[in-house]
Amino acid sequence: MDETPSLEKMWKVIESYGIKRAIFENSNPTEETILQLYEMILKNREKNRDDVTVKRLKEYIEKMKSRGKS
Repeated sequence: MDETPSLEKMWKVIESYGIKRAIFENSNPTEETILQLYEMILKNREKNRDDVTVKRLKEYIEKMKSRGKS
């Protein structure tokens, strides 16, 4: 099983996503809540990368199809 990242590492990822630490800490989050948010952000980023990859593949296929018609 993967090792849980440090709180500082999780906060860096969370803050890079645009969530202000000071504001979020007002809700008194537990370490578990912070970990859940961190994991959701990572999954979202992964999905976005997958979406971009699929888009690029579709564009490439269309480009190859149009080259074949010339």
